[in-house]
Amino acid sequence: VELASKDSRFADWAKQFGKKVGQIRNTDKRFDAVSEIDALVAHMYGLTRPQLEHVFKTFHRGWDYTPRLERVLSFYDKLPKVAS
Repeated sequence: VELASKDSRFADWAKQFGKKVGQIRNTDKRFDAVSEIDALVAHMYGLTRPQLEHVFKTFHRGWDYTPRLERVLSFYDKLPKVAS
């Protein structure tokens, strides 16, 4: 696990956990990291799967959201279910 940061502001904090900070330069790793964060945020806000899908479908006109939504949902589906 790495902590992504564009600068060294979090270096001292990360060092306490034996981690380094830096940018995620690998495109696939960055895509996964952003997708996982999206899933975690949706979960923390208590969004259901249909609500999360709605956000992606209505966020930008003309945006091909499908690849990112599929990846976000792959992370989201591994999280504990949100109580209704």
